[in-house]
Amino acid sequence: MSDALRAVLESGVGTAYPGAVMAVGVDDHLELELAVGGLDVDGPAVTGATVYDLASLTKPIAVATPLFAALSEDRLRLDERVDADLGLSRAVTLRQLLGHASGLPAWFDLRSWLAEAHPGLVAAEVPAVVRAKLRQLPFERAPGTAAVYSDPGYLLLGELLPRRLGRALDDLSATGSPGLTYTPGTAAPTAEPDSPWPPRRGEVHDPSARLLGGVAGNAGVFGTAADVVRWAQRLLRAWRGLEPTIDPAVLRACWCDPPPWNEPTTWRLGFDTPSAHGSTAGHHMGPNAVGHLGFTGTSVWLAPERGLVVVLLSNRTRLGATAQAPLRALRPRVHDAVIALLR
Repeated sequence: MSDALRAVLESGVGTAYPGAVMAVGVDDHLELELAVGGLDVDGPAVTGATVYDLASLTKPIAVATPLFAALSEDRLRLDERVDADLGLSRAVTLRQLLGHASGLPAWFDLRSWLAEAHPGLVAAEVPAVVRAKLRQLPFERAPGTAAVYSDPGYLLLGELLPRRLGRALDDLSATGSPGLTYTPGTAAPTAEPDSPWPPRRGEVHDPSARLLGGVAGNAGVFGTAADVVRWAQRLLRAWRGLEPTIDPAVLRACWCDPPPWNEPTTWRLGFDTPSAHGSTAGHHMGPNAVGHLGFTGTSVWLAPERGLVVVLLSNRTRLGATAQAPLRALRPRVHDAVIALLR
């Protein structure tokens, strides 16, 4: 049966990614690990030890997980206003930022803005200027009305956490999570062909995170597939009441309660849930499944009732934009094949 799963993964080599590593955890065990393809189009083979730029998996790992712990300790509250902390022009709550309902834009090209507004700015001054611009971004809708995936919202959460919890974001991400544990230069390359601002190997792919020093609320965490499984298993232990730092009631409130926005959404707090049609989670992950995708070609899905974690890491950006559609088509096939293997 694992041969069938390997065949699905290998079908994506060269079209969805140069190579990929999948890891499957059940309860507290690493049940399966498969590696296919190479680090690059003509590169050496990937292995379970290959480190990937996790991209937006940083959001649940480095932002949502420390927040779950802080909520469990009553150090933060979901419905408290945080606009004063962040210097925002409208009233915004922690729940709204965490649930992508702040009203802030989906994305803002900070790199192009910086080049135009501040040409020749010295590198040491860049993070402060970028942080000031984030606080000035216009709201596209009233906070709390609709969930629209927002990178700026999580960039601001990445600014809020160190202030409120007293620890740097990269330190928070490393607590019970993968963190930046690799030697620079050893991660799978992510630069797109003909990129105007390509990241060096081992440098975060996301332009906004690079401007902020490499670790931000939207991207910057690196790790192996097994690292991500271990982080997710910590959350599944919390779901079962076995993790002392995270209250299971907090997880259920964040993962299961429909958010109070005016429009329905698959987004919960810190995670996405499977959509009714065409979900990358496949067809059998379960009613309380939560997950997240990353731009570089990464994903994680958790099925609490099954005690199941499925992680798929790749550097699909090396193949350019043409790899997006093949990877999206492949992900549900992979997850369905895992469920079939475990039955």
